[in-house]
Amino acid sequence: MELHPSLVRLAADTVREATPERLNALLRRQRLRETDVIAAGLDDPALIGPGWSSGVHYVQGTLIQPLLNQPVFDWDEVVVG
Repeated sequence: MELHPSLVRLAADTVREATPERLNALLRRQRLRETDVIAAGLDDPALIGPGWSSGVHYVQGTLIQPLLNQPVFDWDEVVVG
């Protein structure tokens, strides 16, 4: 039986340790399956760029928002670059 999840979660170690080529290959496979990808635990600004540019759909980590009881986003403070 082959699974076809709609969302795949990458561990921060995968983003941190994979070569750009390996990360692109992993994400290309998910794009072909129309699977969204979330990169979890990205607490280092240096990890967000490689993950995002490789095709990660969602980024999760305390750098994005510290742990709170409720998610709160102030889009005026968001920097995309």
